[in-house]
Amino acid sequence: MSNRQSWVAGAAAVVGCLVLGMLLSRPSQADEKKADPEPAVGRYQLTQGEGKTILVIDSQTGHCWSNDSDGLPKNWHDLGSPAKEKKE
Repeated sequence: MSNRQSWVAGAAAVVGCLVLGMLLSRPSQADEKKADPEPAVGRYQLTQGEGKTILVIDSQTGHCWSNDSDGLPKNWHDLGSPAKEKKE
């Protein structure tokens, strides 16, 4: 085997190893599904009721909370989830 043929065979082997390494190092679909999902944009919806009443709704679970005045922590009321009440 000539010197030129040795270089070509060596280069082909290196390129083949690189291509094989790139193909084997790609994450599988199962690995991609295991990754933490991005938080849902718009999951919590905020709306104003009568007067100063504020309503917060979790659009994923249906859980609701209300606040009767100025958003102070002591004025929040847990209204529960209509979806849970139907199941029970």
